[in-house]
Amino acid sequence: MLNLICCVIVTISQAVETHHHQEVDALWVRWENGDAAAMDSLISMGPLARKLGHQLLHSGHNEEPSFPTGRNLELLSALLADAMPELATALPEFDEADREECLIFLEGIGGDVLQCDHGRCRSGQGRFARPLADVLVNMYDSADGWHQELILRILAKAGAGSELRVAELNRGISECYFGDTSTVEADEDFGRLRGLLEIFGLGPEPAVANRIRSIAVFHPNVSIRNRALVLYLSSQNDPVFAASYLDDIESEETGLGEVSPRRYAMETLLTCKTLPKSISNQLLKILYRASFEDVSLDISDLCEVICRCESFDVDSMRFVDCKIRELLSDNTMIEESLRPSLVRACAAAVVLRCYPEDEIAAAYLLRILSSEQIEPLYGPKGSQFRDPRAEAARAFRRVPALAQRLLNLKLVNDLLESELSERPGSDFCIECALLLATLDSKNALCIEAIRGTDESTLVRLSDSWAEVQRILGDRASKLIDSEKVTKQVRSNEFVTDSSNPWAWERLQPVASDIIPLLKNHLDSPNTEIRLGAIRALRHLKANSDITAQLLMQCMNDESIEIKIAAIDALADLPASADLSAPQLQLMLDSDYLSISISAEMAISQIRRLRDAEKESSQPCSAH
Repeated sequence: MLNLICCVIVTISQAVETHHHQEVDALWVRWENGDAAAMDSLISMGPLARKLGHQLLHSGHNEEPSFPTGRNLELLSALLADAMPELATALPEFDEADREECLIFLEGIGGDVLQCDHGRCRSGQGRFARPLADVLVNMYDSADGWHQELILRILAKAGAGSELRVAELNRGISECYFGDTSTVEADEDFGRLRGLLEIFGLGPEPAVANRIRSIAVFHPNVSIRNRALVLYLSSQNDPVFAASYLDDIESEETGLGEVSPRRYAMETLLTCKTLPKSISNQLLKILYRASFEDVSLDISDLCEVICRCESFDVDSMRFVDCKIRELLSDNTMIEESLRPSLVRACAAAVVLRCYPEDEIAAAYLLRILSSEQIEPLYGPKGSQFRDPRAEAARAFRRVPALAQRLLNLKLVNDLLESELSERPGSDFCIECALLLATLDSKNALCIEAIRGTDESTLVRLSDSWAEVQRILGDRASKLIDSEKVTKQVRSNEFVTDSSNPWAWERLQPVASDIIPLLKNHLDSPNTEIRLGAIRALRHLKANSDITAQLLMQCMNDESIEIKIAAIDALADLPASADLSAPQLQLMLDSDYLSISISAEMAISQIRRLRDAEKESSQPCSAH
């Protein structure tokens, strides 16, 4: 009897498998005959994608595999990780040209944008190359220099092959750490090491962080030191180390962007507000050396970072007393190219930040606040200088008690009315509105002035929608036209437009009204609409259990794209980790490689975000 039951089970399993293979064959015929809709079904085949991969790599019933082109390449890229095992089997058998095309393709899927007409390939897909890691590692030794670099980049973007990359970095260090740095061979070695460091920037491993830190300190070549320092600080929050070594490192244009000691110091001071005073002072001194005289350093940014810093020691205060305060004097010569009125407004803001009772700084800012607008002045590379009046309004906003005492509400209201009628959306219009909102909790004019502000204006003002909403409090929801927003969110076109995630962030005050509408989109039969709704939930940043529950329901969707999008969105909701963790753990064992890899990355991301939250809640301490 038992044998009979086993035979029946085997027969049923074989019948089901045969049915699935017949289904794949039928969809394949439809795809070959030009039915683009067949792709939606093909990319959801999961484990059966190996059969599809084989067909794509052996088109025309060729025994030898070849790398696909055209529509077949589109389908291969849409199959994600589930076709990679078959590609891993075929890759060593490709001829030289196909192997190169394959490596370029794999390197491309890790970039920000992959050029695919069907639109299926999205950013972050480099991780799906992980099933090829062992094959790529084995190919590395026999590859030439350029192909070796491609392989290392693929492995870095896939978060795989860390042992090989660590070994190659150490080899690169040993090859060019010593010797005559003036020879052509040495230049080539330095170039290779710089490339290796940049590759590590794509996915740095903790195991090599200390090695890179040592390069930043001891390497005899300044270019190597610069790049190592940039890489180390981009992946490690180490302000103590930065304060010690940024001072001696020259600014350099690198593949990671233009990096300068002042820029790093500025960003560190803006983001880490509880630094020990000794470290804060060292970082501030890096900025102070430029003072307000270096046109390469934005004056408004320098003012912003000093005013935001919460830790000042005696030396820092002495610098403000001796060097910044003197800029308020008309006798101090300031080049016209730096726009003296703006320099003095920024200087007064810094003085007032350190000494809220300073009458000279306050009087100057009052005078600037009431002055006529000066024609916009453009600085280096066409950048527009901030309006001095905007800096004055921002300075008073930082000291609300003083502003309440010195500022006449009618004056501020009249200034805003005038600016709103003549130059709506200007820097001063927004800053004046935020100042008025700080002073008068019932004023409606500030809402009218801020409504319609675009993200680029807030970025220029060093603000965000989150900051605006914090200042406005309960009034933030009044910025939003509920009837208009409801109509927009109900629109399929608005939901599927992924070009502006900020459109969703600014709607956060009415998230509770929007989420039910997005829930309706999640029930749409159209995959793109469901994807758009998931993106909206992600960008709304409504870090609630309701959002997590909706995304967890999407993880049961029949579409593999929807499952992956939901997993990626959950990765940005660390506060809901306790709710989503069990289901993410289950996804690790999925038969679909794309899903299991996404779940693994999501769990790691949630862990990193939680650790970062813990670190940010504690004062930075000396190492």
